Amino acid sequence: MNDPFTRASRRRFLGICAGVGVTSSFFAGALCSLAGQTPMMEIDDTMIDRAAFLAGITISPAQKAAMRVKLNQQLRGIRAVRKVNLTNSTPPAYRFDPLLAATFSGEAKPVRNETAISDAPAIADSEVPKDLEQLAYSNVRELSELLKRQKVSAVDLTEMYLARLKRFDSRLHFVVT
Repeated sequence: MNDPFTRASRRRFLGICAGVGVTSSFFAGALCSLAGQTPMMEIDDTMIDRAAFLAGITISPAQKAAMRVKLNQQLRGIRAVRKVNLTNSTPPAYRFDPLLAATFSGEAKPVRNETAISDAPAIADSEVPKDLEQLAYSNVRELSELLKRQKVSAVDLTEMYLARLKRFDSRLHFVVT
């Protein structure tokens, strides 16, 4: 049950059971277990009856019919996916485009989002604090500009942040070693 495909299938299975009014999680687990013992079989009324007996619930014939149809449809879908033969030479899908079938062009085009980078902050010599603690909450853009113009050194900033970690850890307990 650690494989994500099985977890997703189990989630859909539980959803189908709940959709027809069978909300006992024990029933769903029992039916899943019974179906898993013989993976090539389809789910039938006997399996549903055995699982209902184990769960201590009763299921109407209409519920059984609805469950049987939906669950066997899900099994056929799972089997179809598992039959697909993917060789190592098949590249993974890098693009997911949830367009409607009518709007799909069939041609994959890279999507490029234009991003505008703001101008570097203007930093005067008078703006560089003597106490580096005042830079503790500066954003990355401001700190990078200070480093680029050699107003502060990376070593000084690192030492300041490490000192803050040591000083505040006794209260905040945010350092894990």
